[in-house]
This record gives sequence, C-alpha cells and structure tokens, in this order.
Amino acid sequence: MLHDLFQGDGDSSLENPALLDRLVTEKLQAEAERVAVEGWKWIEVALDLPHGLRSGTYDG
Repeated sequence: MLHDLFQGDGDSSLENPALLDRLVTEKLQAEAERVAVEGWKWIEVALDLPHGLRSGTYDG
C-alpha cells in the first residue's frame, strides 16, 4: 500500500496489484488444499466471481 502522508485518512493506493493477486491466490490455494483433505471432490480457487453469481442470476 502506498500512503500519502499529506492527505487525510484513507488516501492510499495499491503499489503492486499483481503481487497482491498472487499472494491472495496462494493463500486461497493453501486453504483449498486443506479443505480437500476433508473429502471435497471439487474446489475452485478464483479471485473474481462470474457476473450474476451473487445475485442468483448466473446460468453458466
């Protein structure tokens, strides 16, 4: 995170979004592997959900 010391609270931006994506994916993959041991047959790790999945309108 890059913070501007001369602006108010909340004024920050990601300096390296690709790194953040990689770290999150690695963390999710590790959790997926832990859950797979419990017997789950299908686990998909993804940073984004397909459009409509949350609202129940996804038909893919």
